[in-house]
Amino acid sequence: MPKNTQGKHVSVTFDAAMNNSNVYINGHLVGHRPFGYIAFEYDLTPYLNYDDKPNVITVSLSPENFSARWYAGSGLYRNSWLDINDDIHVAKWGTFVSTPKVTPTYAQVKLETKINNKGEAASTHVRHVVRNLAGDTVIETPNIIHKLAANSQKTVTQLFDLANPILWDTENPHLYEIETLISTNNVIVDRYKTPLGVRHIEFKANDGFWLNWRRVQIQGVCLHHDNGPLGAVANHRAIERKLQIMKELNSNIT
Repeated sequence: MPKNTQGKHVSVTFDAAMNNSNVYINGHLVGHRPFGYIAFEYDLTPYLNYDDKPNVITVSLSPENFSARWYAGSGLYRNSWLDINDDIHVAKWGTFVSTPKVTPTYAQVKLETKINNKGEAASTHVRHVVRNLAGDTVIETPNIIHKLAANSQKTVTQLFDLANPILWDTENPHLYEIETLISTNNVIVDRYKTPLGVRHIEFKANDGFWLNWRRVQIQGVCLHHDNGPLGAVANHRAIERKLQIMKELNSNIT
């Protein structure tokens, strides 16, 4: 690791590992996970070497025969990530966005953000920038100051209105992007992006499911994660192709 990363917090995330994984860093066991589908994260910071010394991450896996009625695959079949953070940062999977109220002319957006502080007590500024699918900024919230206790996690909540929202729909799956910016001493120390689809949903006793004020007949399939002869590895184009085929068959949920 470069010397300028000393004092920061380094973690590794595996989007999936099939299965019974043991993860080591420089010979130190940092975690065991029996399941093979859900992402998981381990802190590597206490065991890292710096400057010219190498760091070796080792993952051992032990797939089980007949563990499922479908082809489960094996190995590190999805992405792996190395994260380097300052003391103050947005927690992994630390945002939760919802739309408590949606109308044709505006949507109320509620964003909850978990902020980690792994250092001394401090004050931090939090603001959010909302961009549409074209990358244009549609909202930029003001900085709000939050006090963080030492070695703590705090959840902060912000409400704001999105005027004339482009609604997510099965025929036009528009997504906004919310970028959360965390600053201390006028320096941005973390950026975290959260996707947002704005839509109005409702279930009616007599009519079933309604999306954006129109009735939609749900036509779904149970689509397994593997890609046939290509195996279980997360191949972006193969997954896209499967969804295109499902769409051609008039499926609207998978």
